[in-house]
Amino acid sequence: MNRSKLLIVLWIFFHLSALILFIARYDKTAKIDTNFLSITPKFLEDKDFQKPLEDFFLKNSSSIKIFIESDNFDIAKNSALKLEEY
Repeated sequence: MNRSKLLIVLWIFFHLSALILFIARYDKTAKIDTNFLSITPKFLEDKDFQKPLEDFFLKNSSSIKIFIESDNFDIAKNSALKLEEY
């Protein structure tokens, strides 16, 4: 077997091993994060603000939020209402 074929076989072996390892450990490590607190900064200066913020995000983390932006409020509102129908 020449050098290029050996490198291809090693490349395939490495990637298949990585894929098998990922599949075997998927349930333990891969999770979809629905907690918005993971992307918000911690407010070290204001402890009184952090607790209500945590409560809000924990209550709303199980629902899907879609934010619609427009320069015209009525257009954004009508677009949101159309999405809500679906």
